Amino acid sequence: MGDIKTFVDIFVRGKNPGVTFFVGDYSDVELDGFVDELARLIEEMHPETPRKLKGRLIVAVGKKLS
Repeated sequence: MGDIKTFVDIFVRGKNPGVTFFVGDYSDVELDGFVDELARLIEEMHPETPRKLKGRLIVAVGKKLS
């Protein structure tokens, strides 16, 4: 999963305004967990070719406020 995880990490931690809108206030630990889970879901859906995504992947982003 390392290759797809690197891609997801760059995508999530990059300066993409669409991603930053949802995860911009996440800590590094929270981002690590988000990257791990998203990479896992992508690999689960497309284990042979994770860079050729077909279908849909809906990711809900939330954060528990104290």
